[in-house]
Amino acid sequence: MASEPTAARAEAGFVVAGGRPARPGTWTTLLRFARKKPLGAAGGVVMLLMLFAAVFANALQTHDPIRTDSNAVLARPTEVHWLGADHLGRDIYSRIVHGARVSLIVGVASTLLGSVLGGLIGLLSGYVGGRTDLVTQRVMDILQGLPLLVLALVMSAALGPALHNVVIAISIPIVPRAARVIRASVLSIREMQYVEAARALGIQHLRIAFRHVLPNTMGPFIVLGTAQLG
Repeated sequence: MASEPTAARAEAGFVVAGGRPARPGTWTTLLRFARKKPLGAAGGVVMLLMLFAAVFANALQTHDPIRTDSNAVLARPTEVHWLGADHLGRDIYSRIVHGARVSLIVGVASTLLGSVLGGLIGLLSGYVGGRTDLVTQRVMDILQGLPLLVLALVMSAALGPALHNVVIAISIPIVPRAARVIRASVLSIREMQYVEAARALGIQHLRIAFRHVLPNTMGPFIVLGTAQLG
């Protein structure tokens, strides 16, 4: 006769023949996550919808997003213009769908660029230390002391109106934040015994930094990138 815990698990679908625990399926895992963390699940659905709209924007649009129509200026939502039209007669729904693509590209690209540059600066600053660390951190202080929006606007105006320039302008304020987070991790990791052992074996500092120190900063790096992207 099966024990009570085994019987309960069997009723829940977690035990297969032979009493071995069954691995829950993908849908079961997703449903369990949605019940435990409904806000996280809702955020994931929104991100998936945004990603879907960005990828299939051309198929989802109902009008040309940049085409103006003098007869539809400030039109209210109808079966023709689902979300109405703006002051130039452009379809708002189509512009939102195509705007998702631009927002996704700019957000992901600027986050990656800023986080990678900041991570490399933080790795160099934290591992080398000394005067290099002092000078680098003072530069980061200057960048971090500037207002985020003002700095992005100045960079965008200086570089010109282009998508890649917008990415660069937004990524610049991310650099000092990423540099400080990675530097803090590197300062503790470089004192670990395996790093000291690598130095004692005569391994080059560049290899130690990228082979032994950098991989152990991936946790804070991923959290930082996710926060910046959000």
